[in-house]
Amino acid sequence: MTIKELSKHVGISETTLSYVERDRIKSPYYYWKHICDYFEVNNIEYLQLYNMKEKTIQEKLYKIRAYIGAKNWDDVGKYLGYSKGFVSDLLTRYVPSKDLTNRLNRKLEKIKGEPF
Repeated sequence: MTIKELSKHVGISETTLSYVERDRIKSPYYYWKHICDYFEVNNIEYLQLYNMKEKTIQEKLYKIRAYIGAKNWDDVGKYLGYSKGFVSDLLTRYVPSKDLTNRLNRKLEKIKGEPF
């Protein structure tokens, strides 16, 4: 299958697919999720996302973004029930409470258990 054909099937431009193929996109998980879904391949297994670290809040948020194939942090915020600004604060400056940390841990465990 050519990039042009794949582009038509997954709704991603040829240029973007080319960048994904050459690993030139910083967070390509959104695109890989669409590609894997088209080929009926589990994106988590294919990309070995289970190997991503998840010790810090930031690592957990990146892992959640990768697992769900979120295009941006706004999508992650919506998935978690938070605003984009709150997720950005978690990534940069906010020290989360124990309750929030536990909530993110439960959400991450739920995602890891979902069939894809």
